Amino acid sequence: MSQIASVVQRLTALAITVVSISALPTGACASDRIVLKISPATSAVDQEIHISVAGLQPREKITVVAEQQRFGFPVRSTASFLINETGLLDLSADAPISGDYAGGDPMGLFWSMSLTGAPHLDTSQAPEIAPFDVTVKVYHDGTLLARSTIHRYVVAPTTTH
Repeated sequence: MSQIASVVQRLTALAITVVSISALPTGACASDRIVLKISPATSAVDQEIHISVAGLQPREKITVVAEQQRFGFPVRSTASFLINETGLLDLSADAPISGDYAGGDPMGLFWSMSLTGAPHLDTSQAPEIAPFDVTVKVYHDGTLLARSTIHRYVVAPTTTH
């Protein structure tokens, strides 16, 4: 199997996978199960991502963090939310009460990322078109409730050089 076909097969399998993570630890919220859903799990950088968190306690403050390392540059974005009466957070509709962006925006965590540490330039071959991962974490009072990593690509896996 060619390397490209192998990559396409791997990315397709990741895209089909529903991303959900159970709560860490139990009892951190009123609910015993926090579910972080990110769809799609694999996507182009210009494709909209839908992020939601279910099983939260109404009126609690939750912070969602997105982090990535690209070209050797660590970047991060945060947004804090006051959870509604349903216990569901939908980043495409719910506006953060504080953080790096304002208003309900499905891509707010991505476009508002900023440098968080000292860069270490990655000089590997073609880093500008290499796929990369973004980790999304959900916190309540500094306790990690859920995390998931999504895969983003600049050039479609089916593109040949």
